[in-house]
Amino acid sequence: MSEFKVDYLSLIEAGWEEIDIQEGVCSFCGERKLCKIMVKEFENGLRLILYICEDCFLDDTDRHFPKKGGGE
Repeated sequence: MSEFKVDYLSLIEAGWEEIDIQEGVCSFCGERKLCKIMVKEFENGLRLILYICEDCFLDDTDRHFPKKGGGE
C-alpha cells in the first residue's frame, strides 16, 4: 500500500477533471480497485490519465476550501 496521498481539491484546482468512476489499477498504490478516473488535457494534445482509488485520497480534502464570508 502506498504512503502517498492525493488531495482531490488540489487536483481540481490544477486543472484535472474527474470523468468517471470504474474498476482499474490505481496509479498510486498499484492495487485493482474502484477508482476515480482523473484526466488533464494539455494544449499540445497530450492527455494524462490517472486512476485513483479511495484509499489514496486524503481524508480531509475540504481543508483547501477557503471560508467565504462570516455569515450563514
